[in-house]
Amino acid sequence: MSELRKLLAYELDGSDSVQKENLHSMTPQLRKLLQTEGIESTTLIQTEFSKTVAEGSKPKISARQWLPIVRIKSNAFSWPYGSAGTYATKVGEGASSPTAEQDYGKRDFTTYKISQAAEISEELIEDGLYDIISIEVKKAAAACENRLNRDAIGALMDGTSSEVDTTGSAYSTTFMAKAVKTMQENGFEPDTQVLSANAWADLMADSAIIYQAYAGTNSALKTGAVFPIFGLKSYICNVTASSTYGGFTGTWGGDTDGYYMALVLDKANAGGIAMRRDLTTKKFADVRRDIQGAVVSMRYDVNYLHANATVRIEV
Repeated sequence: MSELRKLLAYELDGSDSVQKENLHSMTPQLRKLLQTEGIESTTLIQTEFSKTVAEGSKPKISARQWLPIVRIKSNAFSWPYGSAGTYATKVGEGASSPTAEQDYGKRDFTTYKISQAAEISEELIEDGLYDIISIEVKKAAAACENRLNRDAIGALMDGTSSEVDTTGSAYSTTFMAKAVKTMQENGFEPDTQVLSANAWADLMADSAIIYQAYAGTNSALKTGAVFPIFGLKSYICNVTASSTYGGFTGTWGGDTDGYYMALVLDKANAGGIAMRRDLTTKKFADVRRDIQGAVVSMRYDVNYLHANATVRIEV
């Protein structure tokens, strides 16, 4: 039984016997806090809600792994970036060092809020089904994390014009090599690839990759993790991003001609996440509807930086 469930039962169930039962089942640390003067059960519930949100978002985390995050204190932010492939100047002994000869640009970020509510009826509370609140809060947190992933994919997918076309073939090292070459010619150093479910399945079905890279071990079959190839660290991002879902120009995933199945990028230069407020949760009660629950929300913006620091792989 989760600590959140015990706290909800303690707070919402008016029965003395149930409160004593839940108080006895709590960890000693939580029980001591609850019995401390000045600390209310509602405060601890909020803390446990936050822990539940973190648990719910964790399985969906993707974009946070392949894009840098900047914590900002306003709703607008300009992210500066320099030129690609710059070179230092040759100078004589004792000569002054010149400033960098490159053009700086900036990409504007304007944060917006995403949120989802997790609700539970008074009838469920009366029936003692407190675990439902925990489940719904986790779902709401996962939905918010998924939206961040979708926005990140869409920003990079639409922000670049560099691409490699597989002409309907399965994703393989042949197309990875072409993407790496394209990016290096653009003056960037690719170190990351983001895979759709379709691209991941192609690689997992490639026996040459699976067996040769792992030298006969079954690591890939056990974990499903894609090992680094050509120095590219791989991440899976299984989201739906298209004109219908997210308002993007391109379409992510699937095996239809013209859709995009993977992104190869220079992590430091491809784009970023401007985070105004990370995942938070607030407990609420709707008296008119006889419903209680929590709202999970976050404020951020995602944008690309250098257009040519990402190469998209077209089906």
